[in-house]
Amino acid sequence: MFKTFLSIFLIASFVFSTCQKQNESFRAPVLKINNQYLYEDELPKNQHLNNEDSIAMVEKFEKNWVIDALMYEHALKNVDQKSIDLLVEEYRKSLIVQNYKQLLINQRLKDPSEEEISDYYEKYSSQFLLEDDIVKGIFVKVPKKADKLRKMRKWVEEFSVENIENMENYSVKNYGTLDFFTEYWVFEQELMKQLPTTIDIKLTPNKFFEMEDSVYVYMLNVLDYRKIGEIEPLDFAQDKIKNLLLNKQKIEFIRQFEEELYQQFKKDIMYFTSNKEEVEQ
Repeated sequence: MFKTFLSIFLIASFVFSTCQKQNESFRAPVLKINNQYLYEDELPKNQHLNNEDSIAMVEKFEKNWVIDALMYEHALKNVDQKSIDLLVEEYRKSLIVQNYKQLLINQRLKDPSEEEISDYYEKYSSQFLLEDDIVKGIFVKVPKKADKLRKMRKWVEEFSVENIENMENYSVKNYGTLDFFTEYWVFEQELMKQLPTTIDIKLTPNKFFEMEDSVYVYMLNVLDYRKIGEIEPLDFAQDKIKNLLLNKQKIEFIRQFEEELYQQFKKDIMYFTSNKEEVEQ
């Protein structure tokens, strides 16, 4: 009895599994032109369109698909496929070589050291000129009705690392905005977007600004400021310099690798004369 039940269970499981695989592999065709099929899962889907627009989009897609299918068939009959195959093989070869080069680069190249970046900056700093005004500092925006504004003003104006936690707690408690950019540069124009358009100030380094409108008080402590046309600070230019040095390394590494590869196998090169007579060099 148990063996019979087990046999029935195994057969049912096999049938269910087979049907499931068939359902998973089945693709519902939408249309056919000659021997080419367009399947339902290839149709565009956009849930944000209404029914009329969706139908129009599908109809346009189907028409373009038919045109592409017919063009491909006609092209196969009229284009020299050998030349296409050569182009495809050349492209494939190029992709493989480029991927191999990138693999070598990833394995063997290291990021430039801080000393290398600094040395390059010292030598070529005049080439790095600011295209926008940049600033370091602290920006605060709090409601005018917030309690103990004097304390917050003091913390921002007399900035110290010890008071960072105090400023953060104050901003959270009073639903304010606090932005620390003391260790990195931001573009002045991005900073100014946080101020009302009615407020117009000219930034200068080591200066505290306080402004207000009908709802908020704005505080800004400018720790450092550089104008367009000036030489970029090292900490602003270092990413550019790092990329420049990396690209230089990549070019030199690949050039050297190709030369060593050539020299290693140079003895295996076989040249042929015009009459096909093999000559070893």
